[in-house]
Amino acid sequence: SPDGEIVIRVYDKKWDFWPLHFTLEDTVQTIEEFSGASGRGTGYISYGDSSYEGLWWAPDSRKYVVSVRGTEGTWLVLRDLERNTGRNLNAVVNLYDWLRQQGLAPKRLEPPQMEYQFLQWGKDSASMLLYYAFEDGNGLHEGYFWYNCESNEVSGILELDVK
Repeated sequence: SPDGEIVIRVYDKKWDFWPLHFTLEDTVQTIEEFSGASGRGTGYISYGDSSYEGLWWAPDSRKYVVSVRGTEGTWLVLRDLERNTGRNLNAVVNLYDWLRQQGLAPKRLEPPQMEYQFLQWGKDSASMLLYYAFEDGNGLHEGYFWYNCESNEVSGILELDVK
């Protein structure tokens, strides 16, 4: 972590669950090791059948985003160490709803599959710059936006002109 208090070890390997005859080919597991003033010991998190893509610390060392790729695409997980929580950002970021409210996306019963990539943390350790892409009846849409993980707000959307 930026403050040197926490070490995250990431393992990307095959797991065999014998005698259940169940195998996860590529399982990402993180091990959080705390030292110093926090003194919380070690935590383990498994991300199922997936492969590791990256991990980015917030400047305040209280949270990080891990990116993993599964069979359904890439997903981003926000770990808040102060609250001891993890959230799938793909499920909580309401970018398509915001685009629909602004008249920038068609009204559909089911939103399209959104692809997100983490780009960088803001200096406030709450905002993060994300890339997005999705296809709908109007073709491919991609761009960038700011997401505040504390207020769950989307701002500064910039859609690229893709043709």
